[in-house]
Amino acid sequence: MDWYYALDGRQAGPVSEPELGQLLRSGTIDAATLVWREGMKDWIPYSAAIGMPAIPRAGVTPAAPGPVAGRLVYAGFWIRWLAYVIDGIVIGAIRQVVLLPLGLNMIERNFWRSPWFYAHIGEAGLTSLVLTLAYFVFFWTQYGATPGKMVLKLKVVNPQGGPITLGAAVIRYFGQILSGIIAGIGFLMAAFDDEKRALHDRLAETRVIRIG
Repeated sequence: MDWYYALDGRQAGPVSEPELGQLLRSGTIDAATLVWREGMKDWIPYSAAIGMPAIPRAGVTPAAPGPVAGRLVYAGFWIRWLAYVIDGIVIGAIRQVVLLPLGLNMIERNFWRSPWFYAHIGEAGLTSLVLTLAYFVFFWTQYGATPGKMVLKLKVVNPQGGPITLGAAVIRYFGQILSGIIAGIGFLMAAFDDEKRALHDRLAETRVIRIG
């Protein structure tokens, strides 16, 4: 099972258990370094995780175990907005590739004169929705970040700092739509929240953190 570890106040990983041991031997982490893996409620020292005595580095006070929320660097409103812009460009390109043939087909067959015109418009809208939903849910659940967030070294995590579930990803996506519908206020909430949570983060119980 993969492990995450705290490094300079930020979450790092995931790494396998042997890799975590190698980090200890190389001096990258020590026995007091906080670690976490899926299924654990809180972060705990490496020594407690593997049952070894804690031997902190000289002159370093071991950090007390606690929830990951207090040890992560949350991403603010503007960098998240920039990530959305990048994702918007990527999604726009994908839509063009997928929907262009449909639009050309409608023009070729003079569908604007057909009673089924609006049905085809609805088909295009539904296709666009499914594409966008699949884009966000896939990247959030498989990589923890969309391409826009990857570029800016951001990650979407659960309250414990681990990967989010499929259900949370779906809720977060539709929460984004709600955040936009209410005049963007849902997005602006991230600028004032103590954990930089937007409305959709609150609905899905997610956080956006910096990983680099």
